[in-house]
Amino acid sequence: MKRQTILSFFFFIILLFVVIGCQKDKDCIEDIDANCVCTEEYNPVVGCNGKIYSNLCHAECAGVSTIN
Repeated sequence: MKRQTILSFFFFIILLFVVIGCQKDKDCIEDIDANCVCTEEYNPVVGCNGKIYSNLCHAECAGVSTIN
């Protein structure tokens, strides 16, 4: 009985981390702005999705918040 309780607890904790992790990804990306206009200046930024954008404007137009 004790072993089953411990296993259930660990399963719950793992499930909780998965749910929280998925929620963070949704907060990272917003709607794409189709009317957005950016310069072609090369000043790379990393988006919260791990992709590199040529500048902050391109990332924001893609609806992605940046890490740096």
